[in-house]
Amino acid sequence: MTVEIETSKGIRTGSSVIQVATSASKGALGSLLTTHVSGEAAAVDLPNGSTIYALLRSPSNENAAVNYAMAALLPVHPDKGGDARAWLNSLRALKNTEHSAELSRWGPATGTGKQPASLWPVMATLGNAADPKTVRIVPAHDLGSGAQVRRIVIAITDDPPTDNIRRRLPWLGDFPEPWLKGTGGFGQLPLSEKLKHGDFVRN
Repeated sequence: MTVEIETSKGIRTGSSVIQVATSASKGALGSLLTTHVSGEAAAVDLPNGSTIYALLRSPSNENAAVNYAMAALLPVHPDKGGDARAWLNSLRALKNTEHSAELSRWGPATGTGKQPASLWPVMATLGNAADPKTVRIVPAHDLGSGAQVRRIVIAITDDPPTDNIRRRLPWLGDFPEPWLKGTGGFGQLPLSEKLKHGDFVRN
């Protein structure tokens, strides 16, 4: 995943490699699809000294990284009818995908009157990189100092998952990940209060 950000001093980019391991099995209720994500948020350093992190979650889906490649490279696919093995075959087909593609910002609206959900990762920054409680979410169209996300490109690679973010944020922990602000992410709290260490890195 490569994130391009347009700034007053030109395009700045950052990338990460995210691995999605997928398997199908038989369960009491039929086929089950199991997925596991390894990788990290893409970090983009801006001219103003701040760093933008494109997280492993979208605004509405904490497991959005599972679908980044499918959403970009297989944007049109038949209805699988809940068949886990059919979904697995579609995911495996990505291995034969040689081109890269932009990740659309918006997915199709689901349900009458509902707004389309964002497919893009949540964009976050920290006021103090040493203090996870200073995390805040920034809109993709206004990252500060006139910067905005230009596009997000997804490509298939044989490279292993990257693990560079811990050098930037050494306080990142392992599963089970605590909430960054330590407040507990339940109820009607804003999304910024619900961010976890696992939105930045997963093993």
